[in-house]
Amino acid sequence: MNLIKNRIVSLSTIMFFFLVFFVVADTAYATSGNITCGPKTDNSIQINYEYFNASENVELFSGNSKIADLGWGTNSGSYVHKGLNTNFVYEYHLVIGGLVIDTIECVASKTGGTTCNSPVATTYSAESITSKSAVLNGDVEVYDEYTQFWFEYGESQYHLNNSTNKQGIYSSDSISRTIEFLSKDTTYYFRAVAQNSCGTSYGQIFSFNTNKYDDVRGNLKCREFTSDSISVEYSFSEGNNVSLFRGKNLIKNWGVSNDFGLFEDTNLSSGSYNYYLRNGVNTGSPLIASVICSTKQVVESADSLTIQKLVRSVDKNTEWLDSVTVAPGELISFYIKVKSDGYTNNVVVRDVLPNGLVYAGGLTVDNVITAGDITQGINIGNLSKGQSRVVTFNVRVAQEQQFGIGSTNLVNTVYASSGSKSVSDTAKVFVMKGVVAGVATNIITGITNNKLIDFVILPLLVTLIIFVLFRKHISILVEWLERKREDVLDSRAKRKLEKLRKDLV
Repeated sequence: MNLIKNRIVSLSTIMFFFLVFFVVADTAYATSGNITCGPKTDNSIQINYEYFNASENVELFSGNSKIADLGWGTNSGSYVHKGLNTNFVYEYHLVIGGLVIDTIECVASKTGGTTCNSPVATTYSAESITSKSAVLNGDVEVYDEYTQFWFEYGESQYHLNNSTNKQGIYSSDSISRTIEFLSKDTTYYFRAVAQNSCGTSYGQIFSFNTNKYDDVRGNLKCREFTSDSISVEYSFSEGNNVSLFRGKNLIKNWGVSNDFGLFEDTNLSSGSYNYYLRNGVNTGSPLIASVICSTKQVVESADSLTIQKLVRSVDKNTEWLDSVTVAPGELISFYIKVKSDGYTNNVVVRDVLPNGLVYAGGLTVDNVITAGDITQGINIGNLSKGQSRVVTFNVRVAQEQQFGIGSTNLVNTVYASSGSKSVSDTAKVFVMKGVVAGVATNIITGITNNKLIDFVILPLLVTLIIFVLFRKHISILVEWLERKREDVLDSRAKRKLEKLRKDLV
């Protein structure tokens, strides 16, 4: 009986859309697309969709009710319709400008559909965008099936001809991948993809723009304070759409690549505020500089902070040192220890990676896995007197095509700041191409690199050889010196005798 009622509802729905078609046919835009029934449960149905060359927003209807806006242009993906009645027949329509492009019926039932469930891939916005790299984000929902995911990307939404490496998962989770070696000032399109033995799911296509400039430099300082305002001194160069944030709120955007001056932030309540200078207009845009300012006259200082930075090769399992010698493509890890000699508020740690080193995750604070990106800056909280915190993270050395033959010296700098001042330390990475990279440099300090031989035995041996070779000449020199000594003595005796004679006269 329920199925008969459902059929009547379906017929009325079709008549409704025929009427809509005649009313809006003149304004509808030509497009093509289709929808299919995906994995089902007793109270949900996944609708897979794809459409091409849509000039208006594409919509998904269930009966007469719109349940999703799917975007425009060319795209594909899936939508999970939840909260449904078991064994109920649902009719879905793909619509643009009131024109029904495709219609399908699906039953909300595990037994009414396939027992093999395809995964669901969802694409999210890219983050940590620079001139050469970006972090792609998404989400994968799996159905008790081993699932592989990856990202497809390219400079055209119709040709996503690049992809990241595939990775397997067994449970639903958020996903992210860093892509590198991009062109600066370029628009890239990407989508998440998930696949298991039942099928493949494609997320929506998103886009992002790489930065126009390679290296953005800048600084922030707290300058003037009142009970309800703060003046922040700023400077930056080689930027692209640089913005100033108070917390997560954008308060200033500059349309130039280089600038400096004072920005007055007014109408504030009493307290401390975090200011961030970012290369972009979003909270996820690359961080250039940060500072903590207060409406009070006293600003927390980092004078009592000390910082130490060490590096090791993960692949070679070396010790923590000030420097390390590695090969292209090698995985290394950095160690940062921040200690306070007094009470310090809101300590922010930021690591500046040089070209040739790529952030590879694994961020921990005191051996606890921590979300965030150390290259953008992380807040490790307050430190009491004598307290310290240790931050570690992994970095991948770029592939060999980025380096010349021989040794390339890379200096990595870390900053720890609290208030308007900061401390820093560095670690060095020597990348060797064309030779075998050792754990440490072998600097020769002598002929044999043995102190006893180099500084005792060899000098004595050289002296003996010289004596033997020049023995005759040395003997002649000694005889000559002896004659000269006798002549001098005779001359002195004659002068004394002559003086005595004169005294007697």
